[in-house]
Amino acid sequence: MTKWERMLKRKEARESFNAKKHEEKLKKIKDTKPTKFLRRYKSGWILGNFLQVSYTGLVIVIAFTLLIIYIVIATQTASAITEDEAKTELNEAKKLIKDTNEKIRAISVKIHELETNENVLKNKIYSMNVKLIEHDNEQKAAKREYRHTLDLKPSKDNNVEKKVEEAKTKYDKALKTYNETKNEVTKLEKELVELIVSLRNLNIEKKILEDSLQYGYFDRLTKAKIAVGVKKSDVKFITISLSTACEQSKCMKYSDLVEYDNTVQKVSGSLVQVGDDIKRSTPKMKNYWAWYQQIPQFKLVTIDPDYQMILRASNIVVVPELILLTDRGNDKNRSIDHVKNERYEWHDVYVSDDCKSALVEPNKELIPELINFMKNNCDGEPISIPKKIKLTKTPFDINDSPSYAEIVKWNKIAKECKTKKCVIEK
Repeated sequence: MTKWERMLKRKEARESFNAKKHEEKLKKIKDTKPTKFLRRYKSGWILGNFLQVSYTGLVIVIAFTLLIIYIVIATQTASAITEDEAKTELNEAKKLIKDTNEKIRAISVKIHELETNENVLKNKIYSMNVKLIEHDNEQKAAKREYRHTLDLKPSKDNNVEKKVEEAKTKYDKALKTYNETKNEVTKLEKELVELIVSLRNLNIEKKILEDSLQYGYFDRLTKAKIAVGVKKSDVKFITISLSTACEQSKCMKYSDLVEYDNTVQKVSGSLVQVGDDIKRSTPKMKNYWAWYQQIPQFKLVTIDPDYQMILRASNIVVVPELILLTDRGNDKNRSIDHVKNERYEWHDVYVSDDCKSALVEPNKELIPELINFMKNNCDGEPISIPKKIKLTKTPFDINDSPSYAEIVKWNKIAKECKTKKCVIEK
């Protein structure tokens, strides 16, 4: 076997080995999901570029947080207003809520579009990376072939110059294709980074708007409704129920409250003895509550009511012990006043601003007083007076915030991340 034949044999063996290795690599990549592929090959570079703009997101968060604080303080410090001013305030609050909801809907549409584009870009990057690996192997093979032709010695049967020229042309073409694919991948990755940043900022803006609705505008709307008498309507039905905790601890029985019940039992359901207490049976009339609406100036008090009456009545719930600290439902009696730096606790009895719900301890002197107060539509001298507790202000240093420390850490990593090969600490 001549030297030339041995070289050809080694070349064929080398190409066969590289082709087999290339097929295994392609198969491994194609079996990998796009998101895993990106995370494996490009996540460090993308994250580094993404975190370079995190200060912009921080500024947006701080600005909108200050806006929410201003809205909350403004609603809490609002003084008493006239009926006309209250109606104007009500209309303004409704308009603010409507405009904010429209903004949230518009942002949600943009977010959906960007999320769709993000998935499309990720799939494109995945496909281009598969092509990039193929073109990389092609240009490497062409380069090896070109170098091999340079080592050939001229002979009668071997046109070396022609082979060198052909190999060089093939290598230049493969290298050009590889560089074009590489540039396209880099361009797509930059687009993906910009898209992720835009998506992140839109999500922050949407969250701020939602918070302003929940903690500002809805609060303002409720106060305006109460001021114009929209929400505080005439109390026709009053119910008295025992909480689950009260029933279990037997802090009071329905038999202790039967003297306050003025229902017609043939209409609302009979009170029957069950064990050591009484219970209301199921009413035989459908929509029985409408029967009482025909009686003008009549205030109905029902003990152990069913769900139909609870939905239409002002409800009193007896609890073993009352220490109320937080808001309940739509009630806006704030537990904490950040302007006056005070916390409020309700003991013994608590009545909501809209006169729709009340909590009371098992006090036989306080319960009839509460019933009469609700019969008068919760007008007159209030019986639910919170205890004021002065709060101590706690100084805040942003450097103590774990979230801020995390932002500083990732920004430092992003500045050091100058190439795709940078290492991201976990």
